[in-house]
Formats: sequence, C-alpha cells, structure tokens
Amino acid sequence: MQLASFRQILPLFSDVPVRLDWLIRYEPVVAFLVWQDLLGTRIIDFGSGDTGLGGVLNLPFIGVDTVFHHPPPPQMARMTWEAFRQQEVDADVVIALDVFEHLPWPERADVAALLSRRARRFLLVSYPAGPVAQELDAATFLLTYPQVPDWLWQHFRHALPADEVPGFTLQKFHEEPHEPALLHLLSATNPTLVRDPVLKARILDWANRLRADTRPGASAYRRLVFYRRTAPGGEGA
Repeated sequence: MQLASFRQILPLFSDVPVRLDWLIRYEPVVAFLVWQDLLGTRIIDFGSGDTGLGGVLNLPFIGVDTVFHHPPPPQMARMTWEAFRQQEVDADVVIALDVFEHLPWPERADVAALLSRRARRFLLVSYPAGPVAQELDAATFLLTYPQVPDWLWQHFRHALPADEVPGFTLQKFHEEPHEPALLHLLSATNPTLVRDPVLKARILDWANRLRADTRPGASAYRRLVFYRRTAPGGEGA
C-alpha cells in the first residue's frame, strides 16, 4: 500500500498518550508496516517501554522490556526480557528502536543475533551512533541538568555505538540517517504528551516529509537499519 498521508490509516491510530520524541521515532516503522502490508501480522516491539508501538497504533503486538512501570494499553501483550530470552517467541516483524545503546558492549552482538533468530520476515532497528549522536547527548544533558533523564544516564554508562552494531545475521536491505540534529534536540527535551490521533497523524506526515528530505550522510541522531530473512533461493521472504 502506498501511503500519501498517515491520515489514510487514521482509524488505526490509538489515543494512548505518547511523548513527542517516541512518536517521531516510530514514524519510519509505521510507514514500512503500511508499505509492506504488515499491519495485520504478528509484531514484537523489543525495548518497548510501557506503551511502545501502542502509543501510535491500535494494533495487537508483544512488548518486551526489562521492567514495566505502568499498566499496558489494551492492544499490548507484555513479556519481560528474561521470559523472552528463555522462550521461543517469534514474529513476522521484530522492532528494536533505540535499544542497543542501553546494553553493555559485550551483550550487543548476542542480542542482535537473538533478534535475528526471532524475526520471521523483517527486523527493524535504530540506534544513535557516532560523533553527532554523542554531541547531541551532551547538549541534551546540559539542557536537562539537573533533571537528567534515566535513559541519557544509560547512554553515558554504556557508550553509544561508534558505528554499526555487530551480530545481525539477516540480510541488510535498507539503511538511512534518521532524525536531523535539531529535531532530535527539540523533541528529546520536550516532555509533551500527544494523545489525539489526528494530531499524531499530522506529526507523522511532517516527520515523514522531513525524513524524505534528509540526504545520506546528513547530520542525524540515529542510524535506521532494516533487515530481512532471505528465502533459500536468495529472495526476500
């Protein structure tokens, strides 16, 4: 399905409150799900936090994280990281957005390999990487001090990936810079919660146009990488 505007799928948007930076983070994922007709498939959101994809779409999915602090939205089934690691749970699409910078270096390749095994068709990954992301994290620290968010302390504790995270065993078929520097700084320091589905769709339309205008090599906060499982003949699943 070609998507001219996210308002085409407005009935699928949820009214679950979501931070502005999280909403923008999910824009390329939602666009990909629509484009590949994957909205009705089984989805795992790894590193989902309390709401994950449920802050954008009113579709069933499995959210995985180390701990949850608030009740889940009704469309979200939850698993702890420990349960996910021990059980053979898989999905057509596995999403892992801004997860790897929260993991210790020695664990990153193993988690990448695990997610690769659990993705039956596609694995969608993003993470801040490189000197631009490091500078933006430093700027966010200065703008939020002394109320520095926990996620930022974790970035400093474990260090951002310098380049591509190793360990993925699926075929990489798309990569692009995501979230221009100024957009990230403004959204990461803005605690605004967005609830209205129409406003969410409008914000995603704007973020989509901005992403389309971002050139390869541009100064962006995160790296967006899409992987797919290939069939025995070498074609994508």
